[in-house]
Amino acid sequence: MLLLGFGTVLRRWKDKRPYWNTDSPLPDPETLNKEIPIEEWEFDLAGNRTPPWKLCYVFYLVNVNTGRLHTFAHDTYGTLLCYEAIKEQCFVKQWLTGTFVMPIVDLGKAPWKSTIPWEDSPPPSTPTPAPPTAAPKLAPAYPPAAQSAAAAAAKAAAAQSPLLAKTKPATKTITVAESIDDELPPHSAPPKDDKGWR
Repeated sequence: MLLLGFGTVLRRWKDKRPYWNTDSPLPDPETLNKEIPIEEWEFDLAGNRTPPWKLCYVFYLVNVNTGRLHTFAHDTYGTLLCYEAIKEQCFVKQWLTGTFVMPIVDLGKAPWKSTIPWEDSPPPSTPTPAPPTAAPKLAPAYPPAAQSAAAAAAKAAAAQSPLLAKTKPATKTITVAESIDDELPPHSAPPKDDKGWR
């Protein structure tokens, strides 16, 4: 998925339907929640009343193969961590390259500890580990291959500038002769006969 953009919105669940507030700047959710009687608040998964308006972190994605658009929005702490990490990485990458670039992400899932009541049940019994087997024999060690002069120079440059250690130049370096011989493309060059327009 290509990440098209991200941001924050307010979301309210009412009658099992989401309602969105995308005003800029966003209003204070606590102020909005004070205007709604507690009896109208929805129940969370633990059976407790939960404030209706919550700050959500939103990601807008597109499947680069099909062109299908997707939106992910949530108010959990894990989503906050993801939002802050993506925001920082996009800012730094765009600052380093001087271009508007966005990441291609691979969606997945990972376990996250929550307070859902049915998660308090004892964990299933773990199977008995198999008896240890003999460690596999290691291949004989060979001396490392000799390093080329270019690789040695790159390693020395990386040691002097750790920030640029894993970067590569955006363009090919040109020689002085190429720079002097450079010409404007035909559509950018001034006309040969300006007919007095200057």
